[in-house]
Amino acid sequence: MKALGITIILLLSQNGFAGTDTNEKMDLLKQNAESSRHNYEQYQSNYEISEKNVGVAESAIKELNRLQSELKKNDKRVAENKAALEAMKVKFQGFKRDEKIEIEREQKQIADLKKVLKKLEDNVKQRELNIVAYDKKVQEIDQEKKDWEQQDKKVAEIQKQLREKEKKAQEERQKWVAKRNSYKVEAQKWKKQAGSAKSRYDRFSNLTD
Repeated sequence: MKALGITIILLLSQNGFAGTDTNEKMDLLKQNAESSRHNYEQYQSNYEISEKNVGVAESAIKELNRLQSELKKNDKRVAENKAALEAMKVKFQGFKRDEKIEIEREQKQIADLKKVLKKLEDNVKQRELNIVAYDKKVQEIDQEKKDWEQQDKKVAEIQKQLREKEKKAQEERQKWVAKRNSYKVEAQKWKKQAGSAKSRYDRFSNLTD
């Protein structure tokens, strides 16, 4: 915006003209006329500049009003967005609370599962010890079976020996039975003969007497 420049006009009163000559008066009137014209031109220029500046200022005011309106709308949108964000915040805080509850529940499940797992691991260790003990028992049983098998072999050998001895004893018995029968027959025969011989002897003995 341009500054206003005004030329000072010297106005002389009627008393000022009294002591001067005509030329000086004419010069003063001419100077006054030129100053007046110059001041008119200057004021007219300033008026035109002011008119333009008023238009610019009014345009600026309208733009500022528009911007303020936009800002108000923007403030409303900001408030709405802030409210929406706050609602989302509350929603996510709810999700967070739910997740914490789930974490606590699942941590309890993990603790319970760890207890079950520990018990199962202890069971596995005990079963492994049982398997070692069972393997030892199986080895002992296998050894005992081998001992019994050896004993069976010994018993079988003894039984074989006994059967062989029994067979020999039976054979020996049969021989002695056969001999006994033979001796019995011979004894009976000789007994009869001895009786007959004694009878003859006794008979002849009586005849001699």
